[in-house]
Amino acid sequence: MREAGATGTPTSYYRDEAGKVQRINGAVSTDQFREILGVE
Repeated sequence: MREAGATGTPTSYYRDEAGKVQRINGAVSTDQFREILGVE
């Protein structure tokens, strides 16, 4: 995980709309999940 740049627990990875892998260190808020998933 260190090599992947993870500095918090949990660490979440996802692909954005452009196909680029993004990382979120630490807890993901409900608003962040909605944005990532495209939920209104």
